[in-house]
Amino acid sequence: MSLIFFSYIWVKKFLIMAKLQKTETDYRYYEFELSDKQYEMYKDNRDMFWDEVEVEWELVGDNQASDEIELID
Repeated sequence: MSLIFFSYIWVKKFLIMAKLQKTETDYRYYEFELSDKQYEMYKDNRDMFWDEVEVEWELVGDNQASDEIELID
């Protein structure tokens, strides 16, 4: 009986099985409305803009672009 159990474990552990993998691609679109001052700051110095402005993104849309399925050996 232990030989059967050992054989089952060996087959389960070392037998490589093919798999399918699914990758979903989703896009989400966010916007942040800039004031005139923020717009000028962004154009002049982007690093300073990101340091000084707390951006609160608004979700404006989403889209599921595609699903990709591939065989993994």
